[in-house]
Amino acid sequence: MGNVKSSLSNMVIVLVIITLVVGAVLGYVYQVTKEPIALSALAKQNEAIELVMPGFNNNPMDEMLEITTDEGLALKLFPAKKDGESIGVAIETVSGKGYGGNIRIMVGMKPDGTIVNYEILEHKETPGLGTRMADWFKPATEGGSEKT
Repeated sequence: MGNVKSSLSNMVIVLVIITLVVGAVLGYVYQVTKEPIALSALAKQNEAIELVMPGFNNNPMDEMLEITTDEGLALKLFPAKKDGESIGVAIETVSGKGYGGNIRIMVGMKPDGTIVNYEILEHKETPGLGTRMADWFKPATEGGSEKT
């Protein structure tokens, strides 16, 4: 290959070609990974529902309700039923009060309002104290920390 004189137009053409190739590869990788990522998120959500509201035999995902509170807080309600009778609800919400960003949490509640369990679905808190929220309020027998 002969010497190609370096000029602004040559550099721009090479940069455009590189950008197009990298953009195409990135788009392809996105398309290939989009479905597995969505399935993984769905599986994590199902696991969280089972953890916070055990004992149901319906499919809470099929009966999900989305509501917005007067304060603008979005809630996803997953009714848990056993043999057609309500045993509680798993509630997913997002708190914007995290130090490192939003915190997605799911809480299981019995019909009388008793909290069964909770699970942190997603957070961006700092390692150490911030990540301890995942078990901070759980009893010590369930892996929670004791307050001394």
